[in-house]
Amino acid sequence: MYRLLPAEPATHLSHCLPFRRDAWRISFGQLDTFDEQDTLAWLARLQELGRLHHLWHEGEIIGQLELSPALVRPDGVQEGYLYLLYLCPPWRGLGAGRWLHDQALARIRAAGSQRAGLRVSPSNLPAVAFYHRLGWQPVGLPDARGQLLTLPLS
Repeated sequence: MYRLLPAEPATHLSHCLPFRRDAWRISFGQLDTFDEQDTLAWLARLQELGRLHHLWHEGEIIGQLELSPALVRPDGVQEGYLYLLYLCPPWRGLGAGRWLHDQALARIRAAGSQRAGLRVSPSNLPAVAFYHRLGWQPVGLPDARGQLLTLPLS
């Protein structure tokens, strides 16, 4: 059984930072531009806003979710945004990612958002395939931050 609970960086920093570091390495193929201090500030801000969560299974942290459930886009549409959906390597491909994804979308829907957005690195082929299977669609061309994907929530 999985549980998604608010993360406490002060208590769970031993997970938050390595998860972010691994996600960066997977997305960008290197760690040269990974900034630990910026990442720590980002995690603290997310935690303060209640947007940083850990996925637990039988007392073990196995993943991390970072999201904003409701942002108003320039076109006036309220959109939720997934900043990070991360699973520890042994848990990938076992259904935990789908469960975490569904929990994220439930939070976004509950906030009244009409669609969800995220960015994925085109070189992260497992993530690209995962989001494609779940109905996410590319918007525009990839840039230095990755490929923007959106999912209507109607």
